[in-house]
Amino acid sequence: MDGETLRKVLMSRKGPVQDVSLNPIMPCFDFFFLYKVNQPPTVQCPTDFSVTAPPLSTSTTAPFNTPLCVDNQQANFLATCTPSSGSPFNAGSNTVECTCQDSGGLTGSCTFVVTCATVNSPPQIGSCPTDFNSVAFNNQFFLQFTTPSCTDPNGDAVTVTCNPAASSTVSNFPVL
Repeated sequence: MDGETLRKVLMSRKGPVQDVSLNPIMPCFDFFFLYKVNQPPTVQCPTDFSVTAPPLSTSTTAPFNTPLCVDNQQANFLATCTPSSGSPFNAGSNTVECTCQDSGGLTGSCTFVVTCATVNSPPQIGSCPTDFNSVAFNNQFFLQFTTPSCTDPNGDAVTVTCNPAASSTVSNFPVL
């Protein structure tokens, strides 16, 4: 019967019983019940896959084919996946769970992983100091400026290095 599981049960009753008026009767009978056993639906998830977020972003949408639920009690139907296809996925590993519930209340489920990679975008420098003039004293110059700020769109730590450094004294420049 095409993958259906059938169960056969023998019910027997032999010996004295009473009718509704409490009169003894001697029935002897056998009967069978034949019924279909409800099986949970099956579902097969897609394989794990990766997507890449656009530059300067830490998430992106990830479309996938929603799995099909196969059930021997009813017509095939689509699984319910959380998060669903086309939802935004944050950077890193994201587990998707797909579940099927048939009309008999039995469930089947599967999971797969969507990995969202980010593009390592370059740090962005804040405002640079404006040009300035310095007066030499004994062929040395004192450089007075504020070190610019710098941020990384991916949240990585940033170190700002100026050469020569702010508030330093430099020498050995030719005097023009």
